[in-house]
Amino acid sequence: MFRLDYLSCALPVLSTVLISRRLWQGWLVASANSIIVCFIGVRTAQFGFVPANIFCLALYAHAIYKWKAPSKQTASQAESASHTLREQPGAGHIHLGHPVRSAAQIQQMQKRRLLENASATFAETAGRTPVDNEQSAGNRDRVHARRLPARS
Repeated sequence: MFRLDYLSCALPVLSTVLISRRLWQGWLVASANSIIVCFIGVRTAQFGFVPANIFCLALYAHAIYKWKAPSKQTASQAESASHTLREQPGAGHIHLGHPVRSAAQIQQMQKRRLLENASATFAETAGRTPVDNEQSAGNRDRVHARRLPARS
């Protein structure tokens, strides 16, 4: 007869390795282990294992659902953002044949472009002083020379 206790000892190690490598299949392996532990609990009349592992199965199903759902969203967001960047004028350094790897890189490039545009705009207006409070630009912040009293 196959020893389920030895299999139940190896499966958590395998699932931990898979999850640490960021593979969602690790949750499937952990689910298989929970089913085996439930089966062992029923056969040995240790019924306390059953509700705990059913709860773990629910957690694993939720984790798989959350793990799989964002990966599709992130890929579509990255594709739409890279498509947006490719259509923008001045984005000549992005070539149509080379896909952008992640949404974070796209956001970083957009921030860099905004900073470049802002610094160019600032350089154009740096020589001008805005006029407000009915005060002319020529008289604002002017330091007047005055004589200091002589020391005795």
